[in-house]
Amino acid sequence: MAKTRKRNRKRPPKPEATEYPSAVVALARAFKAGEDCGFALHDALLEAGHPGPAGHFTGDGACRPGQICLVVEDILDPRSPDIDDPTQDWPEGQKCGPKSQRYQDEGKDLTEEFVQVCSELERRGVARAEIAYDGNGDSGVVEGVVLFDRKGQEVNLPKLTPKSRRAGKKPSVIDELDDLADRILPGGWEINEGSYGTIILNVMTRRVHVGHSWRVESTEEAPFGFEL
Repeated sequence: MAKTRKRNRKRPPKPEATEYPSAVVALARAFKAGEDCGFALHDALLEAGHPGPAGHFTGDGACRPGQICLVVEDILDPRSPDIDDPTQDWPEGQKCGPKSQRYQDEGKDLTEEFVQVCSELERRGVARAEIAYDGNGDSGVVEGVVLFDRKGQEVNLPKLTPKSRRAGKKPSVIDELDDLADRILPGGWEINEGSYGTIILNVMTRRVHVGHSWRVESTEEAPFGFEL
């Protein structure tokens, strides 16, 4: 019996840096300097046709004047084109919130949890998170979380240690990513032949891409015989 594993090795084209109007750039400079012009920047981005970045300046997880904001940094200094982003060709303004697939809270909308994690990552200068997972034989694990800044450089953040867990400390943002990853994976991802893949969270665009692959077990016929 032969087991086959299918991987999609096609890589997306490199993203190009976005050019913003001068009015947006001026507001971004003022916002970075601490001026409370988030609403004006939000409206200017919408008018320029960038609803995704505009979303960083409204709601509970909105960027705050004078603090780290990846969108502001990108406006003032366009990001490196060396970052692969499988969500770059998605149309803006179309939302489909992530739902939990875990038995305990199946169907729960996880948008708020993801936005909170994105806000925390953004404050720490993280632009993208990659979460690798693998499971089979009724056992699955999140193999690791790798974080990158907007220039594609790796960022190291602490994870909660077993000792810290026993002390009842608040989970780190890495632990929260682990949990969210487990909750959005399709039911049965770790059963029998299982599956594997990588979840990419784009903090700047607030998009999640799950590069999921099921392992497939196949049978190849190979008859033979003898004449006596």
